[in-house]
Order: sequence, then C-alpha cells, then structure tokens
Amino acid sequence: MNEHHASQAADPCAFTTDFADSEYRFRLNIVGLEELEEKCGVGMGAIYMRLHSPNYTLSDVRETIRLGLVGGGLRPERALTLVKRYVDERPIDESWLLARTIIGATMHGVFTDPATAPVLAADAEPEEVPDGPATHSVLSSVGKSRFGARQQP
Repeated sequence: MNEHHASQAADPCAFTTDFADSEYRFRLNIVGLEELEEKCGVGMGAIYMRLHSPNYTLSDVRETIRLGLVGGGLRPERALTLVKRYVDERPIDESWLLARTIIGATMHGVFTDPATAPVLAADAEPEEVPDGPATHSVLSSVGKSRFGARQQP
C-alpha cells in the first residue's frame, strides 16, 4: 500500500491504491463525511486529529476506509464486506495509515509532488512543553505523512 495514484485530475481529493484484493478508488464526499462524523461521534477535525495521533479509535479507522470506498464508487455492501474481511480481521496498523491518508486527502487533496505537500502538525519536530520534556507524535517513528501520490500511467 505504499503507492497512491491520483485517480482524477479533476478530483483532487480522490486517489487509487492497493487495498484488500485489488486496487480501489478512495474519496470521502460530503455525505460520507457527515456519516463518518455520526458514526464516530465527533466532527471531521477531531477525527483527522485522532488519526494523526495515538488517540484514534477503531471506528475512526474502519469507518473512514468504508466510507472512502463508497465515496470512491464502490457499492456500500461490497465496501462493508471488504472492511469486515481486510480491516476487522487484520492488524490495525495495516489499516491505520490508509485511513489517515483518506482523511488527509479530504482535508488537503492528493499531492503528486511530496515536496508541495503540507507538513502536518503531527509531523512537526518535537517541541518543548512548559512543564515537561520534549514531546512528539507517534507518527515520527512511523514516518512523515505527506500524502505522496503518483499519476496513473
């Protein structure tokens, strides 16, 4: 799942990548975002921040992927089947980065040039906390999230 392709030049928030048993298109549209907020019990910004921290929930991960598949054009029944088989039955880390990428593409778009992608607060260098030691996100040990993508050939 290392390679993401911008799926349409006209849709900067959609991308295609390997998932489960094939390549799938992912896109969170407004209806999907509203359902995601309802399923997770918080707003989109909170889901985004949780997915970029160690405070994410299973619903944050699985619902982001499920709704990203539906927004990408998959039938809801098929999306649910894939999530049950390839998210619920696998280690969560396999799905967490995909969910993070889906919500990031929704917020920032899909970047074909990693140099132009924004550096997220969760990816910033450690900073001093007034009453404690330097802190940094768990993402620093996982890698920078730049939502890099490649155009499809």
